[in-house]
Amino acid sequence: MEILIGIAVAVCMFGGLALFQRASVASKKGAVLAAHVTSVAAANDGGRVMLRGRAHPLDEGPTEAPLCGRRVVWWRTRVEVRAPRSRLQYPTNASELPQWRRFHEDTAGSDLQLEDEGGELARVTMAGAQVHLPEVVWPIDSPEAAAFLRARGIANDAFELGGERPEIRVFEQCIEVEMELYVLGTVTREGGPAAKDAYRASPLARVILRPGRDADASPVLVATEDIRVLVAEERFGDAEIADEKPSPSDPAAA
Repeated sequence: MEILIGIAVAVCMFGGLALFQRASVASKKGAVLAAHVTSVAAANDGGRVMLRGRAHPLDEGPTEAPLCGRRVVWWRTRVEVRAPRSRLQYPTNASELPQWRRFHEDTAGSDLQLEDEGGELARVTMAGAQVHLPEVVWPIDSPEAAAFLRARGIANDAFELGGERPEIRVFEQCIEVEMELYVLGTVTREGGPAAKDAYRASPLARVILRPGRDADASPVLVATEDIRVLVAEERFGDAEIADEKPSPSDPAAA
């Protein structure tokens, strides 16, 4: 009887946690859908706001994307692998087919400046930001992808699985200089001494978009489309809104 009671309590606790998580995601989604595009000047300290503007690098200047070679504000690359299909001779449904697994990810570029329509700038914290950007898939046999993999110590023969090589694909996302973006984040207005960094609204104030700081913090969302539309159409997933980052999987388990 005690065992049954213990199981029942565990099930109730698990169910309650799941309900709490769903309610949290729903609350965050509702907050996104209710957001209005505002200006840097009108962004209230501590408020979660959406800004629209053009991306600019900070004082460090643009950085070179490793695959396309262009000078950009920010970039991210991802390598995924999938076990050979021949390992499954008679799959009965799609769920049994080999799945793509994230194997390696790189991100470079510092925070960026967002210039609104009025010409004012805010600094956007990119560390931990969830992005929805155009994504380019590079052919694995292209010179750019081959050089990229070699530079990171990744090669086809590093993925031997029972004598067979899995499929590999390489992705790249970039934020180019003056690319138009929508950004949703929590506003921080900080004072400080006069400085030359252009994201200060005045010599003694600067506007920064950061993740929320509460226990149920919301991440910074960055996209080339209206974030409200992406969320409404579920193209920005619940896990991204709630900042639930999946851990990379071992390609050998694919």
